[in-house]
Amino acid sequence: MNKALFVWNIVITIALAAVVLSGCASMDPQFTTLQTTVNQNRALIQQVINLSQDNNESISSLRNEVTKNTLNIANQQTTIQAALAAQKTSLEQYVRQVIQTYVAEAIK
Repeated sequence: MNKALFVWNIVITIALAAVVLSGCASMDPQFTTLQTTVNQNRALIQQVINLSQDNNESISSLRNEVTKNTLNIANQQTTIQAALAAQKTSLEQYVRQVIQTYVAEAIK
């Protein structure tokens, strides 16, 4: 009899603990509200993480574009400087030729 009573007490204790643990959470209206809020916050945090990763990818891509543009600008600057130097040399030669022609005619 004591053994049966002991087993019965264990079964009742386990059943009561299960009812208390599952019943307390579902009986509290704030728990449901808090659980919903936590789930919404988790979803929002995941969205922020995803947006952050997208922004990091965009920043990386833009950084690469800026680097390419910087190199293109440097190349164009070099090309323009070389063209200006060639034009300067050509103009100087032309001015010398004109001066030499007029000086030669003036001396005759």
